[in-house]
Amino acid sequence: MNLEYTVVSEGTHRIQDLLPKVTNVLKMVNPAGYQQVFIPGCGFSPVPSDAWHDDSHEWWDSEEASTLLDSIWESVDENMPEGWAFGFNEGDGALLEIREVSIQSEVDELFDHFANFELGR
Repeated sequence: MNLEYTVVSEGTHRIQDLLPKVTNVLKMVNPAGYQQVFIPGCGFSPVPSDAWHDDSHEWWDSEEASTLLDSIWESVDENMPEGWAFGFNEGDGALLEIREVSIQSEVDELFDHFANFELGR
C-alpha cells in the first residue's frame, strides 16, 4: 500500500462528517474489515439509509453512531502500516490526517510527555 500525507477531514468533530471519511480510510487500510461492517453489493449498512443523506437525522446523535465511529476508528488505527499514523493533528485538533511518523518523532513525543508529567504540567 502506498500512503502519503493526507488530510482526511478538517474543521469538524461531528460524527456525520467524520464517519464517511473514516470509513473511506478503513476501506483503504483494511478492506476485509470494511467488508465486515459494510457488505458491498448487498446494500447493507449499519447507518440508516436516510441518515446518510440527512446530517440532522437523530441517528447521528445516538450511542450506536458513536460506537460505530469508535469501532471503525480503532480498526483504521490498528491497520495503519508501520511508520504511519492516523489521528487528529496536535496543533490543530480539528485536522484529521494520515501522516508519516518516524521513531525519533515518537521518542521525542514520549520524552515531552514524561517531562511535562514530571513538571506537573
